[in-house]
Amino acid sequence: MKSLLKQKEDKLNQALVSFIDMLLKDIKRYKTLPKYTLRRLVLPEKSSKEPYDELLKNVENLRRKIGNDYLETILKRTSNIDDDIIIAVENKKEFL
Repeated sequence: MKSLLKQKEDKLNQALVSFIDMLLKDIKRYKTLPKYTLRRLVLPEKSSKEPYDELLKNVENLRRKIGNDYLETILKRTSNIDDDIIIAVENKKEFL
């Protein structure tokens, strides 16, 4: 994703740059995206001559699908949830 920002800097509008920054923040800190979605956000190994164009197309499709502010929406929903600590104890019986 960072390489996409560097390579296609002139083709990206501000909304797309902020969405990519939000994606990077989510991937590093919150990890809310499923593996299926993350697999689409990599450079294709064996495909067209311009792999960055295909990655850019995938990012734009994802932005249309989940929205520009998906992370803010998730964080608002989870802000009211309290953290719980669960302690599990396992009883083992020894047979002689």
